[in-house]
Formats: sequence, structure tokens, C-alpha cells
Amino acid sequence: MIKRPMVLSIAVCAAAVVCLAAAEAPRMINPTQPKDLVLIEIKGTTVDLLPNHIDIITTSPEIEARKLVAAGGKKHEGGFPNNVFFRGILYIFGTPEYWRKATGYRFEDGDVLYIYFVASPEERAEFAAKYKLIKVTDLRRKTGYSGPLYRASPGYYLYVATPVTTFTCAMHPQIATSAEGKCPICAMELVPTESYE
Repeated sequence: MIKRPMVLSIAVCAAAVVCLAAAEAPRMINPTQPKDLVLIEIKGTTVDLLPNHIDIITTSPEIEARKLVAAGGKKHEGGFPNNVFFRGILYIFGTPEYWRKATGYRFEDGDVLYIYFVASPEERAEFAAKYKLIKVTDLRRKTGYSGPLYRASPGYYLYVATPVTTFTCAMHPQIATSAEGKCPICAMELVPTESYE
């Protein structure tokens, strides 16, 4: 049997980037990330992994979202009006005021926030150390963001989320706790749900 050499994609050859997936890659790699590429430039950072999603802070979110759709993006149906999928990544456009209220941090027009998911707080610390990220502040939880905000360079930020298990009642969704147990209203067993923060 003749073994054929691995054929690299045209994009990889054209860019003269021939890299195979790193064995030490953290588990939060975006599921849409090409498996054979590692050397990826995430603007404003030294990070070589695609983010799970990108938040764009802009005074004109509708216009910027339309520009991305015109470039080949697809509006996120059923989501917020200014969410666009582009090349496998969700872009979320919002005003500086929205992000300031949502996170408690004073983002400015033009800032970019990359969101990554990791498996644990320990992996978050390793991620920050590996890419020499500077902790700016701890975000307050309002729209799911709670924890350290890192800056990679002026105007470029990273939020590295870790999973959190919350136990809720199927009949009374206002009941939410971090511990297993029964609903205090109907005595049903609380159901675990996982989210990232």
C-alpha cells in the first residue's frame, strides 16, 4: 500500500503557515476552529487560538453589524439584533454604555473583547500566564460575565470563562442555587445546569 503525503489546504500553503495542532492546546478551543491550524493571529494579542466569540464595542453597533453581514456574515436568528456569525465565530456588537452597564468596566468605542471558554479556574490562570495577559479588573456579573478581565494590548481585552453549575427547579426557575437539593416551593429535586462565567 502506498501512503500519500498529507495535502495542506491552499490557504495554509499560500500563507506559508504549516503547523499541526499543538498537543498542549487548552481544551477551550473553539469547536469551529480548523484542527490543522495553530498559528492564527488574533489581532492585538499573542493568543494563537480562535475565541469562542468576539464582542465589539462601538457607538454604531447596527452599522458595524451590517458591514460584517455585507462581508459574508450571517445574522444570528433569534439572538440579539446585532449578533453576526462570521467564519464560524459569533460577533456581538454593543455600545460602550451597554458594556459598561453589563460588566461594570469602562469600555471605550473601538475596544474589542475576546471570549474564551476553559474547563477550570486553574486553566484560566495557566491561559493568562502563557499569553502574558494583564489583569485589569474583576467584572461584575450582570450578563454572564463575572471574573477577571485581562488586557492584551491597548483596546484589546480577553475574558476567559469557566464553567459553573447551578441547580434550578423545573417548575420554579426563580429558584437557583449552587448546591444540590430540593425546591423550597414544590419539593422537586433541583436540576443541574452548566453555564460559563
